[in-house]
Amino acid sequence: MMDKYTLREKNRTQRNQMSEEESKVKSSTILDQLLRLPDFMMADDLFTFVSFGKEVDTHGLITGALLSGKRVYVPKVLDKKFMEFYQIETLEELLPGTLGILEPEPKNMGQMKEDRNQIMIVPGLAFDLMGNRIGYGGGYYDRYFIEHPNPNLKKVAIAYDFQIEKVLQTEQFDVPMHRIVTEKRQIVFD
Repeated sequence: MMDKYTLREKNRTQRNQMSEEESKVKSSTILDQLLRLPDFMMADDLFTFVSFGKEVDTHGLITGALLSGKRVYVPKVLDKKFMEFYQIETLEELLPGTLGILEPEPKNMGQMKEDRNQIMIVPGLAFDLMGNRIGYGGGYYDRYFIEHPNPNLKKVAIAYDFQIEKVLQTEQFDVPMHRIVTEKRQIVFD
């Protein structure tokens, strides 16, 4: 089993070596599947990352969710340890923040509410067949899930299929996903 650092580097390199066309085609296939998920269609609130570089593109997802009347919340890193999600009404209001990633102004903080249908689209560099994830190493999402518990929140990872491993080395505070959507398959853990 590869250690987290090596696996992150391997997958980051493979992702960055994809052509723009390959990245667009795979992102489009992944998002088509995501938009058809009942958990997505029924969601009142979408919590999602804003894609950067050759991550699975979430810009169209955000625009589509806003047009369909969903409340959309995207993350902002507040210090070196924590992030919060803030509501946006258009992609144009986002500004480059941490590491050049587009972030919202800190207003209208998103709340985890058990009485609302909420879905979170989660980034990562590697995932396994049990729903475990390896992020970018900052621990922001795992801390967020611990700080904002919501047993009804559906956590869906979107990734390229090469990012799926059989088993990942996990740690005590790692929070598993409910579903992983790639361009080739959906892996469900509900």
